Amino acid sequence: LFELENPPYLISIPRIEDWVLQIYNVRNNSQHEICFQTSGSTGSSKSIRHSIFLLEREINFLAENFKEIKTIIPLVPSYSIFGFLFTIWLPEKLKAKVSYPSEINWSETTASSLIIATPFQWKYLLNSEPSKSIHSLGVSSGAPLYNDIFQAILEKGILLTEVYGSTETLGVAYKNHWKDPFFLFPYWQLMYEGMDSAIVDRDNQKIIPLMDIIEQYDENKFVLIGRKDQKLKIAGVLVDTEYISTVIKGISNVQACSINVKSVNFEVLMEASITLINDTPEARLEFKHKLKHTLTAPEMPREIHFNIP
Repeated sequence: LFELENPPYLISIPRIEDWVLQIYNVRNNSQHEICFQTSGSTGSSKSIRHSIFLLEREINFLAENFKEIKTIIPLVPSYSIFGFLFTIWLPEKLKAKVSYPSEINWSETTASSLIIATPFQWKYLLNSEPSKSIHSLGVSSGAPLYNDIFQAILEKGILLTEVYGSTETLGVAYKNHWKDPFFLFPYWQLMYEGMDSAIVDRDNQKIIPLMDIIEQYDENKFVLIGRKDQKLKIAGVLVDTEYISTVIKGISNVQACSINVKSVNFEVLMEASITLINDTPEARLEFKHKLKHTLTAPEMPREIHFNIP
């Protein structure tokens, strides 16, 4: 609304019909960009603008991949960029019907149905329909999908696509199984430099930094190692390596600790490099015993290397 030449006084609009008319006027007078609000990967609320060209490019790609869809079932709000693309523009592109969960008999969904949800909403759906098979397609985005939830969705009879992206980047890549790497959308190119990983737009060569640490497997495939804020997805669980390092340093007889992460066969593995003050075979065994009773299973480093102090 604030894009209008003479923005309306908001409190002077008493009827919902007038709000709709104002928004309609904005869309008719601003055909080049759409603005989305996001909390941001850094946690700071901000407005993100995307051109109609970039949004339509993504919709064209998604429409080609979901071209058999006749019904879209949204569990996400349509004002988010994820919701906008999948529950407003995609059904318009596919001429698909939008049916809300309250209208759905889950046992009657088919392969031409597409459920749109975040990981939290997928977990809720699994818990609310524990005994039913749901035969449909599904899309998850908005947050990392833990491996056990991904597997539970597949076992439910849903063919799931996880989309990796954000409000800042739009959709970047997708995968259809938690064991798979992510496949880039065709108009992106990886710029892989470890912590400084980014994507390059093939159409305009714009470079967009990624907020996650990745490991590239070929030109179009990568796995997520973890977030640049030191949080990693280990065995489908989000863990904080900075916290783990702090905990280990707090164990008696530990002089120093560093955490290293690597990927082996698409599995994220965490290693710890430890320096003990008094380094003996008995001290190493005692350290491992204390560590086992201090960290949870996902937080436990897969390998421990002891340095000579």
